[in-house]
Amino acid sequence: MHAFPFGETSTIFHCYTEEFGRITLMGKGIRKSKKNNRSNLLQPLFLLNLEIYFKDNSEIKLVKEISRSVPLNSIPENIVKSTQAIFLAEILYRGVREEHENRPLFTFLYNAVQYLDLIDRPDPNFHLVFLCLLSRYLGFYPKNNFSETNRLFDPVNGIFIREYNGITDSDITVNYLLSKMLESEGFVFKDSGMSRENRNKLLRLLLNFYEIHLEGMGNLKSVEVLTATFDSFSSGS
Repeated sequence: MHAFPFGETSTIFHCYTEEFGRITLMGKGIRKSKKNNRSNLLQPLFLLNLEIYFKDNSEIKLVKEISRSVPLNSIPENIVKSTQAIFLAEILYRGVREEHENRPLFTFLYNAVQYLDLIDRPDPNFHLVFLCLLSRYLGFYPKNNFSETNRLFDPVNGIFIREYNGITDSDITVNYLLSKMLESEGFVFKDSGMSRENRNKLLRLLLNFYEIHLEGMGNLKSVEVLTATFDSFSSGS
């Protein structure tokens, strides 16, 4: 979900739908008054039911009705989860541009949001696992061939290759963590003891991987807030 005001009372927003993929919508009068203000539904990763007008060939479709599909309870209230949601929403806005049906991708996103909302404690690794899994649906999932000889991740080809002279012990550790994360089932990464430093390095590694394979990723505005939040959350971990 990515939204911005249009005029005095309307909002234009982008979202990913089950039947049409990514779509650009306008909610006319959605910010009309405090009593009828529905713009609070247009939050990062919110799951919505939409009725849409398809009466013309305009790139921006009009919304007839909007409501929550599944209420999210903890994401809007928890600073860690909400920060992750903002980051992942920006990733999806920048990286997912297909305007056609992709039900496996839609199901993955729908399940990921519900998982994030339902877990009891914030997971500082969730956004990293999400990036790994999302790359599978976007067509550039890495090959997990990490071994004693192939210990360096090549982001261009998405494989692990032989180390070169400039590699450090820290780089090997982060590449190893990536290989273990690629083995994870679902959204859970069992290495809960990952250090704050390695978590940030793994995030940078994955973002570089995305920038190579997706146009328009650029500098994500939410990364700085995300890392600052998790630095505070995991202080000393």
